[in-house]
Amino acid sequence: MFGLFCAREKDDSPDATPVFARFEITVVAKGGSDMTLDEANLIEFLHGGYDRGWVSFGKIDTLEKPPFLVDDTLIIGLQVSAFSASQKREWTLPRAPGSHSDATTAAGAAQRRRTALVEDLAGLLAGGQGADVEISSGLGEDVRQVLKAHRVVLAARSPVFNRMLLQSGMRESQVGAQISLDGVDHSIAEQFVRFLYTEELDPKIFESPDAVCHLLALGHRYEVRSLFQICSDRLTITVDTAIEQLVMAEQFSMTALKEQVMEFICSCRKRLAQVQRTAAFERMSKGYPQLMVELFAHATQPPEKKPRASAAPPSDECQVGGVRARI
Repeated sequence: MFGLFCAREKDDSPDATPVFARFEITVVAKGGSDMTLDEANLIEFLHGGYDRGWVSFGKIDTLEKPPFLVDDTLIIGLQVSAFSASQKREWTLPRAPGSHSDATTAAGAAQRRRTALVEDLAGLLAGGQGADVEISSGLGEDVRQVLKAHRVVLAARSPVFNRMLLQSGMRESQVGAQISLDGVDHSIAEQFVRFLYTEELDPKIFESPDAVCHLLALGHRYEVRSLFQICSDRLTITVDTAIEQLVMAEQFSMTALKEQVMEFICSCRKRLAQVQRTAAFERMSKGYPQLMVELFAHATQPPEKKPRASAAPPSDECQVGGVRARI
């Protein structure tokens, strides 16, 4: 057997910091299958003089013949993802050239380039260098907070911002432009703007159906299709959010979502009663009376006819908006 190890050079300087790493060692084949082992866990390489690897990586007689040993040459590939404990940033060393898995390597390289681009844009947003647009947000009488952004990034990501910021004659196209996200909580505005720069959302945002709804609305308002699609796919209908989602579906002409929410509300008498007790239901009855009529029609529509043997027993009465009806 033969062994292969990865080690960090010893560093005795007083300011040396631990380095953490994931790594993969490969014996590169010539026209055959590579031999690869990887350390999936995060390994701490201390201040040097410490290595990790495999004593029994492979059999020696395997290397003494092609495809691994060619013209007395053996290629060893090492791919490392490492970062210091203080910087929390990841670097990746490329796989050795010549591997048959070039497609996988290329995909990994493309992902690393995308990650680097995302990090650079996120850093640009966080630092505010060269920012020429201010985005204000806040709810009610709260003090409005401001995000500094770059018009060229916003215009590239949103057709609405493109028209607003780059077309002459628009107020926002002037130097020192200000954009107001009325009725949007600042934390939601931060997620929205960051998505425009990075195409990423904080995973925790999906724990809040209300937050997802607001981001979906922003995606629709500013024609950010990828954000709209992500939020549509992750939207969760609950008793507390159903009416707001129904109103949103009506506003944005989202027929499929509208039908889904109505079915959720009306498929269970207990759930229907719970929804009626929410403040959102009262607001809908005043602001969207036609939508309440549609909801009433959905709740009272006769069931589909079924074969006599499997006919369901008649259901009880239900009440929508003070109107009692038998289903």
